[in-house]
Amino acid sequence: MEILAKLFGSAAKVKIIRLFLFNPKSGYDLQDIIFRAKITIEEARREIKELEKAGLVKRRTFYKITRSKEGESKPDPKKKTTGWMLDERFLYLEAMYKFFTTIPPLQNRQILARLARTGKIKLIIISGFFIQDSNSRVDLLVVGDNFRQALFENTIARIESDLGKEVTYVALETEEFNYRLRMYDKLIRDIIDYPHVVVIDKIGIHRNSMLHLV
Repeated sequence: MEILAKLFGSAAKVKIIRLFLFNPKSGYDLQDIIFRAKITIEEARREIKELEKAGLVKRRTFYKITRSKEGESKPDPKKKTTGWMLDERFLYLEAMYKFFTTIPPLQNRQILARLARTGKIKLIIISGFFIQDSNSRVDLLVVGDNFRQALFENTIARIESDLGKEVTYVALETEEFNYRLRMYDKLIRDIIDYPHVVVIDKIGIHRNSMLHLV
């Protein structure tokens, strides 16, 4: 994120660019941008104004995106608002998309450092959006004990603000993970058997299950 911030002027601008690039069909008003990018109202106003002038985003009226209790995000027909959407006619859109997918906003050590404060972390696996694999069911698997739930959820929200996209994640206590691993749970197998990156592994799933980790 530091390198991108230097190139594009500020971390706030990078976050907003990522938000629109990776959610091309979604619209966001000022409140949405502040909440999802975790930036101040002054930053949001300044940067969205510049991006609108540059032609990356355009003003539109749309239904606000809300997240259900089940974690599903979709437009709410009862909440109409005016904000901005990605202008898919922007001349350098494809080049910008490739650029932002090539340079990740977070290094593995940064992901570990953030999540390490939320509990006794034993295993972190990233896949899906983190490694540009659209076929993956999950972006992030976290296994540990004594999770501080509120801090964990806030940390995930912060990670999402850097990525510019909601993260599909699974968080499990160590005992439950080991049980599901032994029972060949389909979700766990799908994560482990398909492309992924192990950030930290104190459980030894490679040693215990004799799996080849990508």
